[in-house]
Amino acid sequence: MRAFRNDKEIHFRQSLRHRIGVATVELAVCLPVAATLVMGMIDASNAIFTKQSLKIAAYESARVASATNSTEEQARARAEEVLTSRGLEDARVIVTPRVTKLTPRGTPVTVSIEMDTEDASYSASWFGSDAKFSVSVRMVRL
Repeated sequence: MRAFRNDKEIHFRQSLRHRIGVATVELAVCLPVAATLVMGMIDASNAIFTKQSLKIAAYESARVASATNSTEEQARARAEEVLTSRGLEDARVIVTPRVTKLTPRGTPVTVSIEMDTEDASYSASWFGSDAKFSVSVRMVRL
């Protein structure tokens, strides 16, 4: 067993401690930035999914509302069915004008769906307190 260390070994150990210290500081600086970016990407992806889901539900609802002998209740039910299948709740479906079985052919039917961002986002405060997702689809009644 050696009692004395040579200068190279001492220098190597000091250099190793210095590298570990630098790596720790880099991690402390970069980790919060990386975590924020990842959470932002997750929230942005969730917002895109929500907006696309609302658009699909509005399209399906307008398709039902514009069909012959369909009613507003059937159109709302279709929108709720699509939204539920995608895990979205608390959306407001608005069909204008009121559609009944007697609504004449050629009438433009608009279906709008709104949803508060706080109901669909993990960090709604990024969008603002009263921000909403809103989509609208217009079709002519057949």
